[in-house]
Amino acid sequence: MYSEVLHDRNGDLHAFYLGGPGGGLPRGVAAANVYGFAPMTVREYSNFMRIGRTQAAAERAARGIVPPPVAPPADPAAPAGAGAARAAAAAAGQLWVLGESIGQKKIGDIVDVPAGAPSLGDVALVQMVDSDGQTRVVTAFRVSADEVAQFCEDRVQQLRSCEACEGIDRIVADDIRTLAVKYGANGERRRGFKETVDEMTTTEMSDFPFEPRTCLPYLQAVQSIAESNFAQHLAWVQQSKIPEGSRAVYEDEALAQILDVAICYDCLCVSNLASFELLVRRRGIVVPALTEHVARKLHADAQIMKQKRKIEESKGRGKSGKPSKPAPKGAAEGALSALRAPVSGYSEPENGVGSVVNMDLSQMSLPDGQVAGVSLLDGLQGEVHSVVHNFEDFMLQDADTFMTLSDEISKVPPYNDPLLASRSGYINFLKHLFQCGVLSHTSTCRGRVGAFCVAKKPKVINNVLQNRQRLVLDCRQTNLSFRDPPMTELGSLAALGQMTLDPEDTLYMASADICDCFYAANLPPGLCSFFCFKSDVTAAEADFISGGVWEVSDGQRICPCISVLPMGFSWSCFLIQCLHDQATMRALQVDRSALVLDGQPPPSLGERDCIAMPYIDNVHSMSTNRARCQDGCDLICEELKSLGFDLHEETPASTQLSTLGGFIDGVKGEVRATSQRMWRVSIAFSYIAHAVVSPKLVQKLMGHAMTICIMNRCGMCIFRKLYDFIEKGETRRLSSSERDEALNFVGFIPLLYSDLRLPWSDTLTCTDASPEGYGICESSCAVQEAKNLGEWCERWRFKTAKLGKWRDCSEHITIKEGRALVLALRRSARVLTRNVAILPLCQKPTSRVIPKKEVIVHKKTQRSLSRASLVTTEKNVAKKATLKRLLPSEWPVSAVKKRACRSIQGVKKDITLDEDSVGTRAQTQRMTVLEQKSISKECRGQYAQYLEKFKAFCRESAVQWPLSTEEADLVMADYMDVMFIEKRAAHEGEKTLAAYEFQFMKHKGLMVRSRRALRGWRKITPATSRLPLPQIIMAGIAMEMVAANLKSMAVMTMIAFHMYLRPGEALELCKRHIVPPVRMAGNQFAWVNIIIRDQIGQKPDKVGVYDNSLPFDVKEHQWIGQQALSLAKALKSPNDRLFTFTMEEFRKTFTRLGAKLGVMNLHPYQLRHGGATQDLTSHVRDFNGVKSRGRWKTDSSVRRYAKVGRVQQLLNQLPDSSRSFCLWSHKNLEKVCTGRCPPRTVSA
Repeated sequence: MYSEVLHDRNGDLHAFYLGGPGGGLPRGVAAANVYGFAPMTVREYSNFMRIGRTQAAAERAARGIVPPPVAPPADPAAPAGAGAARAAAAAAGQLWVLGESIGQKKIGDIVDVPAGAPSLGDVALVQMVDSDGQTRVVTAFRVSADEVAQFCEDRVQQLRSCEACEGIDRIVADDIRTLAVKYGANGERRRGFKETVDEMTTTEMSDFPFEPRTCLPYLQAVQSIAESNFAQHLAWVQQSKIPEGSRAVYEDEALAQILDVAICYDCLCVSNLASFELLVRRRGIVVPALTEHVARKLHADAQIMKQKRKIEESKGRGKSGKPSKPAPKGAAEGALSALRAPVSGYSEPENGVGSVVNMDLSQMSLPDGQVAGVSLLDGLQGEVHSVVHNFEDFMLQDADTFMTLSDEISKVPPYNDPLLASRSGYINFLKHLFQCGVLSHTSTCRGRVGAFCVAKKPKVINNVLQNRQRLVLDCRQTNLSFRDPPMTELGSLAALGQMTLDPEDTLYMASADICDCFYAANLPPGLCSFFCFKSDVTAAEADFISGGVWEVSDGQRICPCISVLPMGFSWSCFLIQCLHDQATMRALQVDRSALVLDGQPPPSLGERDCIAMPYIDNVHSMSTNRARCQDGCDLICEELKSLGFDLHEETPASTQLSTLGGFIDGVKGEVRATSQRMWRVSIAFSYIAHAVVSPKLVQKLMGHAMTICIMNRCGMCIFRKLYDFIEKGETRRLSSSERDEALNFVGFIPLLYSDLRLPWSDTLTCTDASPEGYGICESSCAVQEAKNLGEWCERWRFKTAKLGKWRDCSEHITIKEGRALVLALRRSARVLTRNVAILPLCQKPTSRVIPKKEVIVHKKTQRSLSRASLVTTEKNVAKKATLKRLLPSEWPVSAVKKRACRSIQGVKKDITLDEDSVGTRAQTQRMTVLEQKSISKECRGQYAQYLEKFKAFCRESAVQWPLSTEEADLVMADYMDVMFIEKRAAHEGEKTLAAYEFQFMKHKGLMVRSRRALRGWRKITPATSRLPLPQIIMAGIAMEMVAANLKSMAVMTMIAFHMYLRPGEALELCKRHIVPPVRMAGNQFAWVNIIIRDQIGQKPDKVGVYDNSLPFDVKEHQWIGQQALSLAKALKSPNDRLFTFTMEEFRKTFTRLGAKLGVMNLHPYQLRHGGATQDLTSHVRDFNGVKSRGRWKTDSSVRRYAKVGRVQQLLNQLPDSSRSFCLWSHKNLEKVCTGRCPPRTVSA
């Protein structure tokens, strides 16, 4: 701060210029010659002013200039002494400043408070003129000169927290869309990315269009790994090894730069902007909040929820919701990223093994083609055999679930190796599979799979180390068509570690490996059609592939398919394990208890000659006798060879065995991880204890640590802080507590093994706790009894049901508790003395005996209590309760005699069943009430009509009713031919087939020929949709309706057009469906809303949704909402309909008036299509807005209905006079409907 003499005597100043109007540049001064400074805050401005005043006072003193004292003007209205007080305040350095903004004046500007101005303490009222020349009264405050800056900040903060009691905008707050502008040291506007992300918040908005909000979590994730979005983009390009020139690189770069510029330069709070929410999602990022949101939306149907989660995983999103980059076409790592293949602890980790590699047919590990193969159906027995034999009934998804997921399944394209992109590479691949004996063909393709290869462990063949590849099929699309397989119980080292070895015994083990286990098992007939490769082949190509072996007729479709169990099929592991388990039990002549498997107690070696531990393609036999161990292994191998398997790597019986990623020592009786694995894990945890690490790296190491801890689960209690580190997601050095956990685990690794010789204690301990305290009990028992109890793991109750009463799952636990209470009452009635008080003590009782005059029965225990017929009665409340036996006929009326559905928001109780029919209707071949309610009453009536016509055709064809499945399929196919020849529409065939399958569920999915005939019908006469109705033609028809004194029809026409309503939805509008606006509750509530298909009416819309709310949110259409509101106000009952005419009357009038305008054969449904097309062409709404307003489930529906380019077809049909009339009607329709202009007709 320095002083400058502003006078022409100052040689440093060349000239003086007066400022331009409005604070602009002076005339004759170029903008390049003017210095610009960044805006300063109020605090900075006040600080500069204070320093300037001090500097000016010092300059005046140096020049000998004494400032004259400034006396405040006299205030005649002020009390005595007021002038002295003002003078004293001025002398004390206090100023009067503005408390609000007016014109060019800002808060904190110094003002002159005239004498006589009203004041109260340090607050005064002053008259000032604003920028419009209007005189206003403003508030002035008296503050100290040093406190002006703080006063301004406090005043602004007070204004921000203000709230009004009325009006639309009642809250004053910061703009949630922007951040404060900041400048760097060089004067450039710039914000730091990381600091800005820390300042961002997510403001809750009730009408935010995209939920959940993922923008801020995504930016925080980027912030933790990079300096900006662009830096993260560069790291992704380098790490993902995406091919150069890929369009994904340029698109992601543009999106990253948009985000950086918006945050760092534009200073936008992008976490509160819907446009950037879409942009972030476009980058392919999925945060946990988004996954949880989808799960909550799908919780109503557990099966569909699980399948849709699988679909999301198939698209590259796992259960954790963490993003994975989309697989670029041709990239080797792409397939593994898309499939999210987990890294297994089955064997020692080696570089390259398990990674996706380019397919090389010479390195592919497949059968040699000389082995006949294993028949899956012949090898399996019992229930599993029935499941595979009848896979259509047990393995495939039910029809309803499949139909729900069909659209999503089609969005999961299989991944194929780049070699298969060329036709020659694809044909050579198929020929190689045929030569290996794993390829077949079918004429019916029911599913497509992709093919790629992963690296296998190299193998020495003829003293040469040769690389090998494992063929993997991408069966994601097919897997979604199948149910989840049962839990696969595998042999494992963790299960083996629970076994007990006597001190005097030695454990011997022998092993073998099944060659190409999955590709040696042949699929049953019909199942191959679900595993067809990418495309069909011609007859010539089929002849080349099979060498003329395949016999193909002319015109036959040839779909190459895998003929063996594919690696990638969700049921493959379960089926092979069952095959292995059953073969082992047959060979050793033992039951399942002799197998070492997860989820069951380990077998006892002392009671059996030999036990086994089957694991997919690994054979293990164990015994305390070397010869019996070897004999057992030989028997298992012979049984597997008899099935058709080929075995190799057979290891003779010994006391040491390395298998399944671990080491078994039969002499010491120990099961531990291999030394190589333990050293690698130890070194890795020692490294992370002192280095900067990411949560992802620590998470992977924790997974490797668990492969060691399963040998001795005590090691799992070491970790706590490292799990918190992974959850926080921050890349940094470990804290002291986290580092201690890592180093402690390194020290404990040598101790983490299973000791088979560890004896059992004869002391049992039981603990429990409650809010009042805790307790510990001890008892002694026989060692064998403790062993029998301890071998059952408590956590198995969540996965299996093999311990005692766990197997009985026929009734809910609530009903079982009711039965226990009934048994206690029965015993009390027989044993205890009458006329005494009874105190039953129950844990979590579901029903209680309450002394009242009527019977009180818990709903879930009704049947149990009714069978026992025990109730409480009481003649006097003062007397104690007694027990009495009543016959069922003597139950009071209050003891529920019938089951009725509960009322839901006023829904009538229209479902009542007799007690004797509950739970038996489906079993007695009758349709349950809920099944009947699965379709609407109108649809049931249509089904009955179509079914009656089909019955008449059966009578004419001399076919006896009811029909068998085969007869029904043949007769239905013939009936469709007859309907086609009679020129009926294809939808009649669809409805007839649907009606028959609805009435006879056992035939659903088996009408193969009928379905094929229906597809042919659709190909000959493809489905068509109506043209959209242009808005001006709609206006012309509405004008004609008003001229004909049919104003209510005109209002319905306009509502159906602008709301995209189906004709039936518009006609059924009632008074309760028209919701008036709430003027002072915000802009989102300022429109007239129409509720479509509310839950009170018990009738959902076409896609099964209730309570759709559609606002008149376009300014030009708000008057239509007012017209609907006027019609609603004239009605008395909320259930009265707005429109009293019938659908037939409206349709005829609509068609007639359309013909009058020159447009023939109009249908009211064209109003729905026309509104969507109008909003798209006029850009009133975008594609997603039209889809949401029209309640279409898929994009294809919107594209089919909203035909933007075909509007002109109907406009071209209009004569010139009709076109002029429609244009006038569109312009004046509001005036006519509101009575400001008389209506016209086209003839006028």
